[in-house]
Amino acid sequence: MLALLSALLVVPILVNYDAPGFRWLMLHIPIVQSMSVMLRFWFAYIPFLCVLTPLLMDYLVPNASHRNWWCAAAVAFTIIQCGATDMTYYTSAPER
Repeated sequence: MLALLSALLVVPILVNYDAPGFRWLMLHIPIVQSMSVMLRFWFAYIPFLCVLTPLLMDYLVPNASHRNWWCAAAVAFTIIQCGATDMTYYTSAPER
């Protein structure tokens, strides 16, 4: 399990590695070829996080009714955190 997790964590580094052979490979993969480096980073992590997060929640909270409350609390926390973010820099920036 540790080896599999380590291999999954290395994928974003490999996707963003800039070597002549790797650059050629990245430019010939259909979806990845048109992405910037930061987007490749998220493209590599998000599918793994979408699978590993529910598995971790099942492992940490085995009772289904408690799991529902924990998931609801996590969603509420995310909404509150986004709502509490200071956006004055972006709203006061002049439009171009």
